[in-house]
Amino acid sequence: MAQSFPKPVVPDSFGVNVSGHELNEKDFALMKKANVRWVRRGILWTQIEKEKGVYDFEAADEFIDTLEEHDLGFLCVLAFGNKLYEPDQHWMGVRTAAGREGFADYAAAMARRYKGRRIVFEIWNESNSGFWKPKPDPDQYMDMLEEAVPAMRKAAPNCTIVAPSLIHIGWRKARRWYEGCLERGICRKVDGFSFHAYGDPGRNAEVERNIQWAAEMREMMGRHGAARSYPFIQSEYGINQNAPEFRKHPRDQWERLQAQSVTRNYLVCLMLKVPINIHYEWKSRSESTRGDKGLLNRDKTTTVAYQAFRTLTTVLDGCAFGKRLPGHADDDYVFVFAHASGKTMLAAWTTGEPHAVEISVTGADAVDVWDMTGAKAAVPVESGKVAIELTNGPAYCGLGKGSVAGAATGEGR
Repeated sequence: MAQSFPKPVVPDSFGVNVSGHELNEKDFALMKKANVRWVRRGILWTQIEKEKGVYDFEAADEFIDTLEEHDLGFLCVLAFGNKLYEPDQHWMGVRTAAGREGFADYAAAMARRYKGRRIVFEIWNESNSGFWKPKPDPDQYMDMLEEAVPAMRKAAPNCTIVAPSLIHIGWRKARRWYEGCLERGICRKVDGFSFHAYGDPGRNAEVERNIQWAAEMREMMGRHGAARSYPFIQSEYGINQNAPEFRKHPRDQWERLQAQSVTRNYLVCLMLKVPINIHYEWKSRSESTRGDKGLLNRDKTTTVAYQAFRTLTTVLDGCAFGKRLPGHADDDYVFVFAHASGKTMLAAWTTGEPHAVEISVTGADAVDVWDMTGAKAAVPVESGKVAIELTNGPAYCGLGKGSVAGAATGEGR
């Protein structure tokens, strides 16, 4: 299997979903400023094969060529049915022998056409949800996948394939569905496990729950023979500015609350060694320009979430997760990141009430601290300790050649 994924290093693992709108040069300029490295979008079967046996790649060629011109990798979703093959079936699903053969031919044609390009293919979107009709069925999904993947490998032996775009790893129903796939050896057939990190309604902002959920998923996958290093791909996460859990706060805080959750999700994915993390989505679909998941409003003005991602990917550029610093409260998160140059960076936040923590450091007299949106301040190191104010938005601390010496201790709890 290919397993040609980037290392989980900032910003090489960062990407955005772009479904529902087209891109122009302003989009690409803003992506570059935010250090976006990947774009996710569907190249659907019905877009490619509108006449049976005839593939039209013109629009796909243009899109993929444009991504390459801007040095962007492509997470390409292969999805959905085609009534040319299953005229009596709902298009959200592939359930007949003719449909499975047709889908395999389309998937193989895509792999062949774009062989050697910086593309990861994802088979279906949220296959355990309403995107598969009449109801999610792991055996139907695996019947399709088991025909499509060998056809893709024959067409392009080194193509990279992930599946099943599972929503969501914390739901027992989702795990039962995926276990049906594991029983049929899905991890031996594709290169990585793709999932969407959406949580329970009203608790979608609590992204830190994915740490435990991912551990539980790995344990289940291990029982079916998957190695602990088997790649996890987070191919969607986003939260609306007007999400239910934000409505208890004043309206002018919603954008900031959104930014807190989506940047914390990326940091959690770095902790979980996720090599591709996709934010859903690049631009709002809302006509009012407000209240959606986009990093850009519909008029292409940037949101607080855009500013927060730009800060994260700039300040932590070149860094990989090292460890979570022990010795602090369960709802405090102090992550240590290492840069190849030897410098040490911290990312720190709390899911509880804001408060200060002291962190013991060596080799530094002062440190630089950035807040979530990039405001920078110099903070002195006194008696070998630096005090950092933890809020619900990540703060970043640059220790230079200094290092962490011991655990964080709380103040004002």
